[in-house]
Amino acid sequence: MLQLARSKISTEISGIGALTTKSYQGGFVGLQSLHNGFSSMLEIVILPSISSHQPHKFIDVTNWGIPKNISLADRTFNCPGPTDLLIGAGLFFDILSVGQIKLDKHLPSVQKTQLGWIIAGTIHSRPLVSSSTLLSSSPPLIPSSILTTTAQPSLDTLLEKFWKIEDSYHSRKVERRLEEAECETYFQKTTSHCPVTNKFIVRLPFSTSPGKLGHSYEITRRRFWSLEKRLLTDQAIKNEYKSFMEEYIELNHMALVQPCELSSKAGTYIPHHCVSHVKWGFAE
Repeated sequence: MLQLARSKISTEISGIGALTTKSYQGGFVGLQSLHNGFSSMLEIVILPSISSHQPHKFIDVTNWGIPKNISLADRTFNCPGPTDLLIGAGLFFDILSVGQIKLDKHLPSVQKTQLGWIIAGTIHSRPLVSSSTLLSSSPPLIPSSILTTTAQPSLDTLLEKFWKIEDSYHSRKVERRLEEAECETYFQKTTSHCPVTNKFIVRLPFSTSPGKLGHSYEITRRRFWSLEKRLLTDQAIKNEYKSFMEEYIELNHMALVQPCELSSKAGTYIPHHCVSHVKWGFAE
């Protein structure tokens, strides 16, 4: 939304229930109050979304008695909306100001902040609704947030439901086509474990003989010349490419082929990082 410059990062963010989210982008954003001269520069991490719309439904605050002579940080805090920015604890206490108003015994409090007055606290639910709600108001850059906890099934119940679904799936007779059965048999016969590298070695199955893939030598050679031409114009990429290929040789992921073997043009040749259409099929 702000079209900010982004930088590549790798950060893990832990939340409720020990859930972990990973962010690969970060940046900086300026935060400024609409009511006074307060401002701050924040280093942020970027996520696809922070939470679902908060609050999850409209809240009627007509009878709350919110003072009319105060400036709320967000006048639409009681309307569902997206969360654009989540402020960390480091800045949160710098934003708090002296001043608090208790609306009612069963209603949240109004707290003064550098960004305007916010509303935070517990809303007592109606008897027929088994939930407790935490409400807070925030500035336009940080839409209103309301967190609701509802009665959730126990872990035992969820596990029991999961195993029932699994059992019902495995109890069904799975019919496979001939090609699928042959592929599974091939996988079982050819897959092995390397005791040195502790990796599994899997052979690629072919529905027909690999020799029938077509004439791929000329296409691959032209692709290689194109790659070589590009590398000659960028020394940094050339050095990285060379280092990568040397590492592949050291790890025995590939082996050098003598020029005399190339002259026969036997076998199938695959260009780097692309899908090549050959005469009778594909070399991927």
